[in-house]
Amino acid sequence: MSIPKEYFEVVRETGKFAKREFGEHALDWDLNPDPSHITSLWIKSLGLDLPVLTIPEEFSGVGYGPVCQALVVDAMASRCPGVASVFVHHFAGLFPVQFANKDQQTELWGAATGKAGRGIAGVVFDHDGALSIKPSGNGFILNGTSSLTANAQYADWASVFTSDQKGNPICFVVDNRSPGVSLGPNPELPGLKINPFHSLVFKDVAVPAHAILCNPEKSAQLMEQTRDLLHVLTAATALGAARTAYEKALAYARERYQFGKMIIEHQEIRRMIGAMRMKLDAATANLYEYFEENPGPLSRADRKASLVKAFCTDAAFDIIVDAIQVHGGYGYMHEQGLEKLMRDAKVLQVLGGSNPQLLVEAME
Repeated sequence: MSIPKEYFEVVRETGKFAKREFGEHALDWDLNPDPSHITSLWIKSLGLDLPVLTIPEEFSGVGYGPVCQALVVDAMASRCPGVASVFVHHFAGLFPVQFANKDQQTELWGAATGKAGRGIAGVVFDHDGALSIKPSGNGFILNGTSSLTANAQYADWASVFTSDQKGNPICFVVDNRSPGVSLGPNPELPGLKINPFHSLVFKDVAVPAHAILCNPEKSAQLMEQTRDLLHVLTAATALGAARTAYEKALAYARERYQFGKMIIEHQEIRRMIGAMRMKLDAATANLYEYFEENPGPLSRADRKASLVKAFCTDAAFDIIVDAIQVHGGYGYMHEQGLEKLMRDAKVLQVLGGSNPQLLVEAME
């Protein structure tokens, strides 16, 4: 596919930013996660307009589409998939706002650009019906506990997809600073530790009518489109991690001397590295061919985004495991960074539904 030239400039600057601001700190942050790391990083990223990448120019954003978002999170994930995941879920949380009315867009996108003192967004999918809403005055009361959600610890507000009392889909925005909103316990997942997953607990949270983004008919379609965006950006995150693992394995094989020659000269090592490159290229092509078939945010292709996510995250995990194998025992040392990437990739495989589940759903 043809990628606009200005996207490459954004990616170059993102790569420099990632290397400078968190590339050298990712391993330490993995062992000692601290919310201040992300909040400080977020403020600095505003200097590159990264948080407002998807927001239209008329609302003081950049106005770039999903392809640019994927390239950006790929570049970030090459340094730390956990940091990239914060932007992935922020972009997914912003996506529904484009279908809201002008007043809602001004308020919410203004929040993201910092004009209202808020910044990071999130997204909640209530697939299990754990949330309930009850009409109250001009709005409704929200109760329940969401499933595990990224950005829960950082997001100032979230786009929530659930059903009303009649079972109709509904999409609305919740201010996470509202009375009655709290964090559930941290399950301490093995990967993406810089962005710990929590449930959001809602206890008699008042949601005004103007927080509803669209009608039930549009909400159902919007939920699928938002999930699709989350899937493909997760796939891009996995590719960034896999590319780093491949490059580490190739560099190590070219410098490690064993049994009288560099290990890259051993047939089995060459085979493994060749297979890693093949999987990486295939997964990259799979992702960007999806974008080529989906030129706009409302488009749908025969090939589902969930399958792209499953293919790319599975390929990434295999590549990272093979990179560890190339390094031998050194590959399991935290200082090498590969075992962190392996843990991160494993969590990416289960985001938005585990890969086996997504593959079964695609056949239905």
